[in-house]
Amino acid sequence: LSVEKIYSILKHFNYFYGQYECIKIHSYRHDAKDEIKKSEDKLLRLTNILFSMFVDDKLKESGKDVRFYDFYNFFNYKSPDNQSEILFEKMNSNLSLDKNQNLFFDGLRYLQKNKLYSDKLESIAKEFGLEKELYDWQNPKKQEWEIEHEKHEKERDGKARKLIEDNEKYFAGKNDEQIQEKFSDLHYIANLLFIPESNDKERYLTRRTIERLKYILKMAITNELFEPELLTLESLAHNSPEANRIIDTMYYVSCALNEYLDIKCVNKDFLKYLYIISLIQSRSSNVIKGNFIVSIETDQYDFTKAALKEYNKLLLNLIYL
Repeated sequence: LSVEKIYSILKHFNYFYGQYECIKIHSYRHDAKDEIKKSEDKLLRLTNILFSMFVDDKLKESGKDVRFYDFYNFFNYKSPDNQSEILFEKMNSNLSLDKNQNLFFDGLRYLQKNKLYSDKLESIAKEFGLEKELYDWQNPKKQEWEIEHEKHEKERDGKARKLIEDNEKYFAGKNDEQIQEKFSDLHYIANLLFIPESNDKERYLTRRTIERLKYILKMAITNELFEPELLTLESLAHNSPEANRIIDTMYYVSCALNEYLDIKCVNKDFLKYLYIISLIQSRSSNVIKGNFIVSIETDQYDFTKAALKEYNKLLLNLIYL
């Protein structure tokens, strides 16, 4: 069959099949896949010619609204691959302004973004007096919501930069000893490090400063302790059975940052406290973890067993008071 005959048959069936329904051509595909592969180029050439003929027919219609995208309803076996070129070539001075604009704008819709700035396109726009339309297409005006979104993003970025600058200035103005002596600084660092996978850390400080503060926090369990009376099993059982006090969080993170050999030298009561809060806190899958629990249970099994027994006894005493 000639292309003209194929087009005529498709047009005939489309007319009787219904104006808004496409013929399900894919339903009539045959299973000779090898033959289909061999014919792929021929099929694409056919589709492009059919699209060109379809556009010609559409241009003969009266009315301003010419819908070239209806080709999918006309023939949906395969899509043409040079719609823009075909549509631009159909533009001519004998057509009405509306139809030339339809061709031009539909051609632009099919055009890839990297081809929006060609000399050929500029020439077509100039020939048909569509320079402004092309410029507007190339430089679309932002919608009000886009402008508001960009404004919000700028404000948010500005606040984020200021937050980092303020935090950097604060910690840069202190030496390591000054930070070690201030509990609120250590707790702030512990909060940043508590969930390792969180991306929040670098929203507050630079990576270099985070590494510096991590080292300072690491030393907290071997430096002079804050509120030693709170760092006992008895205090934990009475005041924070779930180890959720801010002091528990700070010392847990400090413990997780250390190697076991650096921790085992601390006094025994504090070591018991560290072991129990580590057991409690490490139940959460996403929190920072070290090798402390495994190491101490291997190295000092009887000690850990006694610590756990002592803590459970304290909890039970509270229940039956």
